[in-house]
Amino acid sequence: MKLKMPRINNAVIAGYLTADPKVNYTSNNLMIVNVSVGVNRSYKNSSGEWINEVDFIECKSIGKVGEVITRDTAKGSPVIFEGT
Repeated sequence: MKLKMPRINNAVIAGYLTADPKVNYTSNNLMIVNVSVGVNRSYKNSSGEWINEVDFIECKSIGKVGEVITRDTAKGSPVIFEGT
């Protein structure tokens, strides 16, 4: 019998908040927090020079985790998000 692995995608994003968290609420009063995370990356181009760039990744959190984010972070805070 062959076992099938479940298809699971997971992402880890580590960087700095580019702005204060933005809070919205659903119709049943569930908190939704949106943040933008700036992630630095470096690489060598074809001529051997180091290039530094920043990627901006939008993240969303719902419920209790969103409450912690709004309470404990602000623009420039280092953060690590893990999720699917």
